[in-house]
Amino acid sequence: MKLRTKIQLFSSLFMLILILLVNTSIYFLFYKIASDSELEQLAQQTNDLVSRLNENPETDVSGLIEAYLPSNGMIRIIDENGEQLMEQMRAVRYRELPGEVTNQESHEVVSQPNGPDIAVVTKPIIWNASERTGEIMTLQVSNHLIHLEETMRTLFYVLVVASIIMLLPIVIAGHVLGKFLLNPINTLIRTMKE
Repeated sequence: MKLRTKIQLFSSLFMLILILLVNTSIYFLFYKIASDSELEQLAQQTNDLVSRLNENPETDVSGLIEAYLPSNGMIRIIDENGEQLMEQMRAVRYRELPGEVTNQESHEVVSQPNGPDIAVVTKPIIWNASERTGEIMTLQVSNHLIHLEETMRTLFYVLVVASIIMLLPIVIAGHVLGKFLLNPINTLIRTMKE
């Protein structure tokens, strides 16, 4: 392999690896920031729902929950025995998330292999409605991150196209660099032959 080809290949591969590292970092950093923002927004919505439930124990609970139901999600109320007291959702497919009883508040993003990730806020509450007043229940609010998945797909395509566009000048620059570095050597070789 010629020295010029080696220089061009090394510089191009080095820049390709650097571009891939930067783009991968951008992709995962953007995902982390966006999913944390979605989770924070869902937690705020859950806290608002809990405060409304506590302020107005006589109101229609199902109507209040319907008002706070996420656009791509579900709200469940689970009693201490793990039985669902109430469940509302926009579509039946949101039921695939398992319900669980908890005594601690948790915020998490659950990854799914064949669908969008799900932001889930689980919080224990003291139930003040119906005949079960004073019991501790678990409130689970979830939202499928469909818009985030679409945004991440678009970001992936943008980063791939940007990488290809950046690689073209890098290959040309590697060719010019190889020529620039080898010109004095080629001149020296010609002079020595003479």
